[in-house]
Amino acid sequence: MKKKLSILIAVVMTLALFAPSAFAASDLPKDHRFYEEITYLMDKEIVTGYSNGTVQPDRVVTRAEAAIMIARLKGFSGAQQETKFSDVPKGHPASGYIAEAVKAGLLSGYTDGTYKPDAPIIRGDMAMIIKRVFDLGLTGQWEFKDVSSNMKAYDAVQTMLLGNITIGYPDKTFRPNLKVTRGQFSAFLARGMEPKF
Repeated sequence: MKKKLSILIAVVMTLALFAPSAFAASDLPKDHRFYEEITYLMDKEIVTGYSNGTVQPDRVVTRAEAAIMIARLKGFSGAQQETKFSDVPKGHPASGYIAEAVKAGLLSGYTDGTYKPDAPIIRGDMAMIIKRVFDLGLTGQWEFKDVSSNMKAYDAVQTMLLGNITIGYPDKTFRPNLKVTRGQFSAFLARGMEPKF
């Protein structure tokens, strides 16, 4: 009996190793536009779901969530620590991720000494983050109708385009002020990590 029980436990544990992590995400159907990218990042434990079993791919990603994903991608520990931001105390769940990503030069705060962890990420900011995270040294010229050379994100947007991380929208716009969803942010990270995306 003990031998059969041991075999059953071994089979269950083996199956668990091969089960896709996105299986637990009740709100991530296989036909979701970014299913493969999110699943890829979940398998690498860069993206995690919520305690209710969801991953909420269509919810706007916050600056704290972006910091967590980036820090995990870079292998930072994320241990809670003091930050230089008045709105991110040591007890904040993302304090360690934010502090380490800022120290690495991947993220920055605002001139008023805040980080605004609950604020949404917009596409222009996301482009600058992606450029820093993947150290894309590509340069070139491509004109989006809504991205001008005097914009802070101009070079980063150009770099993302040349790196095949973005193609923009069919109307030749990038929409730099549009808020980014968790799925979209996952897609950009996955594309930077893995050329197949």
